[in-house]
Amino acid sequence: MQDVARGQDAVISTLGTGLNANQKLIEGSTSKKDAKWSKPSPEIFDAALERAGSDPKFTFVAGDTPYDILAAHRAAMPIIAVLSGGFERALLTKAEFIFDNARDILERIGEIDAWFE
Repeated sequence: MQDVARGQDAVISTLGTGLNANQKLIEGSTSKKDAKWSKPSPEIFDAALERAGSDPKFTFVAGDTPYDILAAHRAAMPIIAVLSGGFERALLTKAEFIFDNARDILERIGEIDAWFE
């Protein structure tokens, strides 16, 4: 991952599409089969960290619901919320970043990378 984004180990995406089209940013994926409990339990993110071999201090989550934000924070990971999930911006304000869509993540990767410094 260091060749794509210097500060991050991996992107853990909870978005059904969008980021997954750019496999350079995705270390691996998990599904509901990898966790007994659903979000806001952090179990799925813990499974993703283990699968990717990433450190949560250098990994961020991309999600589109308040449940994603709570689960990411319970796993001690920052999260980028995107407004594609149908939730109002006011419900996503606890995220470290809020972007209009997943494409913005790719366009603003330098800003995200700086967050980890």
